[in-house]
Amino acid sequence: WEAPPGANLLVSLLFRRIPQYPHQLTQRVALAAADAAERLAGARPVLKWPNDLLLDGAKLAGVLAQAHSGTQPAVVVGIGINCGWAPEGGARLGDDVAPLALLAELLRCYDALPVDITETYRERLATLGTRVRVELPSGALIGDALSVEPSGELVIRDDEGARHTVTVGDVVH
Repeated sequence: WEAPPGANLLVSLLFRRIPQYPHQLTQRVALAAADAAERLAGARPVLKWPNDLLLDGAKLAGVLAQAHSGTQPAVVVGIGINCGWAPEGGARLGDDVAPLALLAELLRCYDALPVDITETYRERLATLGTRVRVELPSGALIGDALSVEPSGELVIRDDEGARHTVTVGDVVH
């Protein structure tokens, strides 16, 4: 994620308390970012599985995570949110949204999330109920996005009616 200095929020968050499903940390950060964008900019971004925020169909933010399972297990969740600048084809919140103010609001929104975010995440996930193409190493999977498991896996029904559970992949709505 690249941006001119000071234009956008580019931050990594360290988590030492890891939930049963570590993927929920990226979901929680994405939900908090969406809530913060709404509070500060009046924007209502939606989530795209597994790790993007979209505003009017354009990418506003990306969320990535990396786990460390050594003597002190941890997960680092990184997020880049376009505030004052966006690449071509991307969305941004606007010049009046300061990155540090957005970070403070994101952290407040994170703390305000319920313990169980499964339904909240599903409600904000624009991927569900849509026709999708998932780019996988083995090829493309095309079908209808049905649900997201608590573990973060996307459930898709293909045109033959078979159900597939996808752990990772690039989704195109």
